[in-house]
Amino acid sequence: DGICYFLYDKLEVPKKLITETKNAKKRTKIVFLLDHLPEKLFTNTSIRRSTPERAAELHKLLKQTYKKYGYNVVEVPFFEDDPEGKTGPEQRADFVLEEIEKFKAESSS
Repeated sequence: DGICYFLYDKLEVPKKLITETKNAKKRTKIVFLLDHLPEKLFTNTSIRRSTPERAAELHKLLKQTYKKYGYNVVEVPFFEDDPEGKTGPEQRADFVLEEIEKFKAESSS
């Protein structure tokens, strides 16, 4: 993610960060990119000081950057709580676990 923030702010990306990103790919081949919150749920906090527009731009840049460095990007959609009782976060977790199983199966064949 760090490279993205440097690029977004139009700053030079430190060479060490680029090297570490490339080296991390040897251990991590898949990246889960969570869809940003719908605007109706988007609120600023002491940690998140942004706008929905900036979040969307960063999301796009994150995807491009991960792909540029050779990562498999799996986009995790936003889930509303369902009427049968699963919360959105539980559905996201299930989605991620299913994608991990798919990735493991594809990697072993």
